[in-house]
Amino acid sequence: MTGYSLSFIAGSSGRFLSNITYSLLNNLKEDIDYCEVNSAHNTNLFKSNIDLSTIPDINFRAKIHHLRLFRYLHFLPTEYVPVLPTHSYPISQDLDLNPYSNTFKMIVIGIKEDDLIEINTNYVLKNLHRIINRYIRNGCQDSIEDIYLQETLKLLAEFKINFLSLHKKEVIEKFARLHSIKQLKSSYIGFIEPKINPKYVDKTLVIYYNELFEKTNTGYKGLDMLCEWLNVSPSNEVINNYTRYVSGRESLLQKFEFLTKRRKLCMTVC
Repeated sequence: MTGYSLSFIAGSSGRFLSNITYSLLNNLKEDIDYCEVNSAHNTNLFKSNIDLSTIPDINFRAKIHHLRLFRYLHFLPTEYVPVLPTHSYPISQDLDLNPYSNTFKMIVIGIKEDDLIEINTNYVLKNLHRIINRYIRNGCQDSIEDIYLQETLKLLAEFKINFLSLHKKEVIEKFARLHSIKQLKSSYIGFIEPKINPKYVDKTLVIYYNELFEKTNTGYKGLDMLCEWLNVSPSNEVINNYTRYVSGRESLLQKFEFLTKRRKLCMTVC
């Protein structure tokens, strides 16, 4: 049995693509529920069945996002084809140390620097708003997600942004630009124009963020690439789910002038 990992940074449509990938591999025809900001977080069709016992305990991120996940990743036998979404990048040194690396294949959503502003706008709309709204309703409690919330609040404080103002378009733009600049100096740098080790290139598919939305004669470049690599054909339901997501993305872009007219990333807030 072969398992599949899908690596992506938050806001780059990884949850969406995980649902699509799992549907293709397991011949599912369920609809994906997209919320008003086009997030696929409301639907988790995918299952992973990984051996969590081999992954070290960590203080902040869930085990599936461990920075060195690919040193330990191991899919357990199951009746379905597993798909694991993760924010961990498949570093070749970690794959070299994993005795199970021949039992799974990897998908990476690659990005260009110019994608970061849009991706971090998605991050605010699809992740931060959800978490902050829960904080406002319930207050801070001692749970994993609230630990994540505290890290989020620290980041906002670093940028001198009050989370109560994150609904304003100009504040969202400021956050998106500052966070993008910070990511260029972080471990997320691996996702920017990924360089796959030749040893693992045959078992790795890189789909760039903008390729997810690029129109082709057969539909969309990202879907075409995925189906060809998996050697499957998309059902009408998968095509419909994919099309609705692309349409939602286009509608979201039109709400933010800084995305449609100023796409370049500056090293200062501009």
